[in-house]
Parts: sequence; structure tokens; C-alpha cells
Amino acid sequence: MPILHLQAEIVMKKLYLLLLTAGLALPALAQRPKTAAPVVKRPLTHQVYDHWKTIDEPSLSPDGTWAAYGINPQEGDGKLLLHQLKTNRVDSVPRGYQARLSEDATYAVFKIKPKLEETKTAKRKKKKPKTAWGFTPWPRASLPKSPR
Repeated sequence: MPILHLQAEIVMKKLYLLLLTAGLALPALAQRPKTAAPVVKRPLTHQVYDHWKTIDEPSLSPDGTWAAYGINPQEGDGKLLLHQLKTNRVDSVPRGYQARLSEDATYAVFKIKPKLEETKTAKRKKKKPKTAWGFTPWPRASLPKSPR
């Protein structure tokens, strides 16, 4: 009986070593590269950063039907987006920012920045550029603006 017990113990050790070796080898086989062509990625440079845009000043109407947010490039004129969430309709206001949505979601009030060129010219002349106000009822037919 002790001989059978020793033989069974040897068989169990060999089986354990076989399973251990297979367990260590399988992850290495899974690491092989796929045959598809690798994707060539562009390196990040400062020119790439210039094309990135930021989302600014998100706002949601109290009833959750409208969202307002600005999308602005690193340099240049941005825009205000007024997004109707139920129908997925989007209105945009060039150079709009700081939107406030009404309690009953029937209108939005916002500021309109001067064009970038106007701002640069005013700064060169050491003057403050003028900002306009905008108001839009929904659904909007046209964009009423206040005078500067």
C-alpha cells in the first residue's frame, strides 16, 4: 500500500507541475500581437492643442428640457449652444456666453462677446470692447439682440 501511495503522490506532483507550467505559458501566448496593421497615432504637439475646444458654463433649465453651454476654441470666436434635450434640437448663438435659462424654460438670456478682431483693436486703442445682450424665446424664429 505505501508504494501505491508514493506513486499517486508522484503523479499528483507531475500533474501539478504540468498545470502550473500551462497556467504560466497561456498568458504569454495571449500577448502575441494581432495580424492587423497597427494604428499610426499622431504625436501631440502645440499645433494639435490649438484645435482643442473647451465646454464652458453648462446650465440646465429647472424642468430639465433645455441645456445651454459654450464651446470655445483656444483662440477665436466661440459659440453658445442651446440644446432642447427632448427633441435633440440645437440652436447656436455665435460668441454667446453666460446663458441663464428661465424657470419655465420658455426663454434664455445671455451675453454676446464682440468679435475677436474688434476686441484686439479695442485693446490696442486701450478701450474696453462693448458686450451685447441676447434674448431668445423658444421655439426661436430669430435672435433678438440689444444694442451695444
